[in-house]
Amino acid sequence: MGIDLPAPLVPAEVTMGGNEWFPLYHRRLQKSRWWRSASDLARSRNIDLWCSAFEETPAGSLPDDDLDLADAAGFGRDVASFQALKAEIMAPWLRCSDGRWYHPALSEVVMEAWERTGDRRRKERERQAAHRERIKAQSSAHQGASEAHEGATEKSPPLGVTRDTPTPSRVTDPQVTPEGALQTDRQTGQTTVASAAPSATVLKPDPWKADAEFLTVWDGATAQMRRRAKSMAKAWTEWVKVRKTTEPAKILAGLRAYLREDPDVQRTGGPGLHVWLRDRTFEQWSTVLDPTVRWTPDQWAAALAIWRESDRWGENLGPKPGEPGCRVPPHLLLKAATI
Repeated sequence: MGIDLPAPLVPAEVTMGGNEWFPLYHRRLQKSRWWRSASDLARSRNIDLWCSAFEETPAGSLPDDDLDLADAAGFGRDVASFQALKAEIMAPWLRCSDGRWYHPALSEVVMEAWERTGDRRRKERERQAAHRERIKAQSSAHQGASEAHEGATEKSPPLGVTRDTPTPSRVTDPQVTPEGALQTDRQTGQTTVASAAPSATVLKPDPWKADAEFLTVWDGATAQMRRRAKSMAKAWTEWVKVRKTTEPAKILAGLRAYLREDPDVQRTGGPGLHVWLRDRTFEQWSTVLDPTVRWTPDQWAAALAIWRESDRWGENLGPKPGEPGCRVPPHLLLKAATI
């Protein structure tokens, strides 16, 4: 008669992708009967198994295969040595009906982390949905006000103009002559060179190129965030909107904290920068400004000069030049590399 194995301790879809740590309740561990009676070798190899199981799917489990178990426990291809100690090493583990080994204590830790992550993601979805509703309501109110204004303008003629006063036809309106073109006065016959119309507006190409604060945020985003934004122009459109109500320094601080703390960004690379700005994700990450967020290029250049001369780099300056997450503006790093 076969032994009925227990159901898996963790649902099949649970994963800890993006989490690089898990808590070690040392008092609980040291008081456990198995830890007090196990050999030093069995203890150390179990720590290796916990780390491997945390990264598996479902998290907290291991496959029932001696080759995989030996490798996860640090024996490499020496399966025979693992098998000789398997009974002691796997004593705290439980084999379940899905054909995998589960550690009960580690499974509890996994489920606690999974519930916290799910709650955080739910709150973030609710926050973004509420924000989109606010934007939608503001847009509807603005559109209604514009339509009301246009309706009032049509009903009320300008001051001094009666209903019977003819208005100039677009056909008879004088046309704008391109700058530099020759134009002739029909009455005098005199020919002159046309100048630019006073009301003509010349748009600067790529206005974001002159926005140093936007370029700092763009350079600070992950490659995936920039790629998903499709173009700098698309992200800059959202940037112009959010900076009307938020200091650029606060947005930059929020981006840095988001890249440093959010558990999903390491796994996914983050959303498109335009989406990240549109949803105002920086608001939940910018509660504390780091000391360098308002630094000018001259201050960074001075810090780079000290670093080149003495190899000193303050902890408050973040990662050193050449390390991931360095806060120094890229153009200064490039300039320093050529000196």
